[in-house]
Amino acid sequence: MIEQVDLSNFGYIFADNKIEDFKKTNFIYGKNGTGKSSLTRAIVQQYSKTDEVNVFTGFEEIIAENHELNSIALGEENVENDRKIAEVSKTIKKLNTKLDPDNPKSELAKLRQKEEQLNKSEKNLDKFFVKESKKIKQHEPQISKQEYWKNDLKKEILDSRVDEYSNISEEDLINLEKTVTETTKPDPVSMRIPKIDFKDLLIRINNILEEQITPFYNNKKFRKKC
Repeated sequence: MIEQVDLSNFGYIFADNKIEDFKKTNFIYGKNGTGKSSLTRAIVQQYSKTDEVNVFTGFEEIIAENHELNSIALGEENVENDRKIAEVSKTIKKLNTKLDPDNPKSELAKLRQKEEQLNKSEKNLDKFFVKESKKIKQHEPQISKQEYWKNDLKKEILDSRVDEYSNISEEDLINLEKTVTETTKPDPVSMRIPKIDFKDLLIRINNILEEQITPFYNNKKFRKKC
């Protein structure tokens, strides 16, 4: 049996720090705002762990109506569970609204629109690669390998050197095209170099250098004529 209630934590409401002299049956009444609910909370805080304390605050705490099951829930635990079920059902209802495919404003409808846009963009991009790879393959002069497809173009675009290529000047491009279009030069005319015996040649040259030169006409006669 409760003999006293400590009110020291509720000094902002009660003038005294405790209430004593409780009887077996007690009736507490008063106007709104006079501390009835605060006194009840104090009793629950101090005695709920050692005594069985039941607080009635209205039928809404022990009876709840379930419209979906067409039933009512009795007891505090059942009421609490029913409230949780109602909250979950409310969340599910919101999710179903977001996932309603017939609602153009639903998240699912918006997601499907984005998916359609993505598929359309992917198709257009694929067409672009097919068209451009064909142009590159058929370019004159030939600038690609014989078998050149869209995946080859994708691979080249993803090449880290593509930024370097984009900086090539117009003049460099013209020179590169000239290089590509250069015709093959004719084979050079073959020449046979005779075998030379350099040792023999050296001897013959030395013989020529060592040979004495003798005049074959009369110098005196030549002078008289002059």
